Amino acid sequence: MKHSSLQSRLLSPWFVTAVLLLMLLVVGSAGWWRATATGPQVQVPMFYDAHYLFPRPWTQVQEAPGVPDPAPLAFYGPNQVTQSFVSGADGLVGLEVWLAGSTETAVTVTLTMPDATIYTAVLPLTQGETGGWYRLRLPRVAQAQGQSFQVTLAAPQATWQEAAITQTVGGDRLGAALRLNEYWRPGNVVLRTYVSALPGRTWAQAFGEQLLPQVFRLRLQQYKPDFLKGSWTAVLLGVTAVLSLLFVIAAWPTVQPRLRVAGWVCAGLLAALLVWQVGDGRLRLPPFAATTLAPTTAAAVPALAVEQPRLVDDLISLLWTAQRLPEARLVTTTQVPMPAIVTPAESELSYALTLPRNGRFIANAQTDGTGELRFTLLWNETELATALVGVAPHAFDVDLAAYAGQGGQLRLRTAPVSGMATGYWQQPQLVAQATWLRAEAPAAMLPADVHFGDGVVLRGYTVAQQDATHWAVTLFWAAERPLTQYATVFVHWLDADGQIIGQNDAQPVQNSYPLPVWPVGVLIADEHVLTLPETVAGGGMLGIGLYDPATFARWPAVGTAVTDDRALLPLPEK
Repeated sequence: MKHSSLQSRLLSPWFVTAVLLLMLLVVGSAGWWRATATGPQVQVPMFYDAHYLFPRPWTQVQEAPGVPDPAPLAFYGPNQVTQSFVSGADGLVGLEVWLAGSTETAVTVTLTMPDATIYTAVLPLTQGETGGWYRLRLPRVAQAQGQSFQVTLAAPQATWQEAAITQTVGGDRLGAALRLNEYWRPGNVVLRTYVSALPGRTWAQAFGEQLLPQVFRLRLQQYKPDFLKGSWTAVLLGVTAVLSLLFVIAAWPTVQPRLRVAGWVCAGLLAALLVWQVGDGRLRLPPFAATTLAPTTAAAVPALAVEQPRLVDDLISLLWTAQRLPEARLVTTTQVPMPAIVTPAESELSYALTLPRNGRFIANAQTDGTGELRFTLLWNETELATALVGVAPHAFDVDLAAYAGQGGQLRLRTAPVSGMATGYWQQPQLVAQATWLRAEAPAAMLPADVHFGDGVVLRGYTVAQQDATHWAVTLFWAAERPLTQYATVFVHWLDADGQIIGQNDAQPVQNSYPLPVWPVGVLIADEHVLTLPETVAGGGMLGIGLYDPATFARWPAVGTAVTDDRALLPLPEK
């Protein structure tokens, strides 16, 4: 009888529930809980009409047809990939990032903390070209929830032919942003963060972030009625779940089975939670095989490798913003053996871009199947390069300098010549030599020292005559802090009477280098060419300023020679 009584107690649903709860508390306190992941994000609505809304703002799944998820992003040499993220819970202790590449390649990972403390680690790519997750450990950040962090990936020894590769997804940039070098780009690097459960309620924060991420809650606040905003959403969901459970229990015919049903429901929920968290890697158990991020110091101004081509755009990561013809969902990505856009025999990809100064388009063209394809690169309607490609791949390296600063459509077209082979645009990228970035001022620069707005300073300028009617005015700007606003630069050539006889208005560096991408502490050489009368009398001045391109309101200017928010600078003696 005693044995039967003990057995019945051990099989009691409430005993099983207690054991599972104890297990959850033990493993949850010892392990790492996943708290933030820049995976598929909430989509920003693109357009509305009377019939549908696409993409739906309340979905967390990438639904645009034909968009790869995730998409590979190659980086190499002097290029860096930077991803910012907001921690979903306190107690941040670990990161995971997906990487692939040659086993002879190593990736340097830099983590910048909210207080600007910097940690680094070097990851040899031991998992090779097939790729995999690499885990990093950092000193526990107790007050991490809501704080912004920044992860930077670099592979200085890698080359374009054998690049390091991470993964990105298109989606909402709320709380996170991706940069290629200094250029802000859509999407997010696929990144996971983990927190430790002790002390306090960290595990509850992390679990809540998994069930209802902060970015999703904020989108609900934007698109749902007022009474569903903020914490009320979670409260209503919780009340609905509790009431549903109470209804199931109350509907049972007798009291004893009701209690057993309630116990088994609780045990089942706890068991499912454990299996989900541990089985899916959302709860990592010790021992933790991770590379430790070590504290380091960084130079105030990073070394600028302007003599090497630097990434401006990666057309694979931009694929979800491209127009795809004739059939959107036939476009995807693969590695053959490098990241590539796969296209049917007859297709076209069109990207709306502003081309950089000194820009080049680089890619390999390859086919799979029987026949030849014609690969063509176009800028708007102008054919820039074309090649017939069969078994042997063809390397594209196209100079885009003649179109610097122009906005338009960069088009990648394939057309069948014989057969119907599949086309591959392997690792298509825009690169540029950033000759406009200067670590030091040139000897010929005339000093200016005029401050505009909150964080932009004009350090100096040079003036050079190009021919009888064209003069080049080069302005040397610097950002004193990260900038978020766009501005148009105006350059006025004033005669002795103060009348404008020549003018140039443009975004910096031929419309290709707007203020929000300016690195802090680096000189930006911004050239403006003015057309003047053949005979220019002496005694004139330059009027320099910035204005909002939307409202045309001038930015406030502060300096020794400022009038009407315009810096008045003397012309050099001839």
